Amino acid sequence: MTGIEEYFKELEMDVRTVRDTGLLNNLEKLVDIFYLHYLRNNALNTHHEEVYAFGNGGSAANASHFAAHFSEDIFPPEKRKFTVVSLVDNMPRLTAKGNDLGYENIFSDYLKGRVLTGDIVVAFSGSGNSPNVVEAVRLAKAEGAYVIGFTGDYKGRNGGKLAEVADLPIVVPSMSMERIEDIHSSLYHAAKEELRRKINGE
Repeated sequence: MTGIEEYFKELEMDVRTVRDTGLLNNLEKLVDIFYLHYLRNNALNTHHEEVYAFGNGGSAANASHFAAHFSEDIFPPEKRKFTVVSLVDNMPRLTAKGNDLGYENIFSDYLKGRVLTGDIVVAFSGSGNSPNVVEAVRLAKAEGAYVIGFTGDYKGRNGGKLAEVADLPIVVPSMSMERIEDIHSSLYHAAKEELRRKINGE
């Protein structure tokens, strides 16, 4: 068996485990949270409540991809959209804050004075132990935001600190960082499609 074949065999096993462990129930909860957020925004006719997404490396790519989907792909044209902010898309700001404040503070510094009660924070960390992600999550929770944590069982850590502090942990039962990131992408794609159907009454 080639390395490519082995990768896909193990990915299939991980996906089967996702279905068998009830993780999709948490994904349904994510959809419900965003649907209520959508209804509240339209009822109040406001963009006050925000959604923030962030992560490092491949998780940064997932955060950016998540923000793109959840800010545009799900809404009828006459309705208000979520304001979804990816904290990883401004490299001058990230590198400046990393240089001035330390890399562990690049996300929490952005959220200070911005994140409010009723906001949603979506944190991505395959290990669950990225210091800058965990620090930002703790700050967000202190301000009353609802935290969704996409993480995994990397090195047997069972979601790490992120799973402990998130209001809704979504822990992929895989010890491979690559497959954790693959499945994270599939999970939020599935959630986006379900949310789109709910919002559009399909």
